[in-house]
Amino acid sequence: MKQVIQKALSAYFPVSLQAAEALCDSARLTLFNEDDFLEQESEQVNSEFIVLDGIVRGFITNSRGEDITINFYTNGGAVTPAIMRGMNHRSIYNLQIVSRTARVLVFSNVRMESVMPKYKDLEMFGNTVLMADSQRRVEREMILLKETAENKLIWFRKAFPGLENKVPHYYIASYLGITATSLSRVRRKV
Repeated sequence: MKQVIQKALSAYFPVSLQAAEALCDSARLTLFNEDDFLEQESEQVNSEFIVLDGIVRGFITNSRGEDITINFYTNGGAVTPAIMRGMNHRSIYNLQIVSRTARVLVFSNVRMESVMPKYKDLEMFGNTVLMADSQRRVEREMILLKETAENKLIWFRKAFPGLENKVPHYYIASYLGITATSLSRVRRKV
């Protein structure tokens, strides 16, 4: 298990085998099925996640009960850290499997936070994940506010190669802030 953890974390920042071993007691490799949730809005935030394979969609539900896709996490991707997914230790986010299956490394966020100060490489991993997630959010925000539907789709294709053919298009339309009809039209052009 420690080699699996080391490899997954090192995709972001080189992590020692000792740091990975320190997380073994609070980590588990879990197989999820389509439509399973890793976490749902208002649940207590207890975990950190790395998607080893499969696709996870992060979304919120608006006041009209509509899902708004906020992010996608794919092979090797760390899910937005717990500190950014919750308020008062409660999730503001839903994390749902949208592939047939997904293998996910699940860590206790409390244990990870307690181990980090003892291992600088683990702290650097955490900082790198936070920075990458923040950068992706800012980039998406700018695309949503400034770009045409065509440019939004071009950006999506670069950010998530091949994902367009693996998830329902209404999730992508929601993520890009356009209607499913607009996405369909744009896909024929671009």
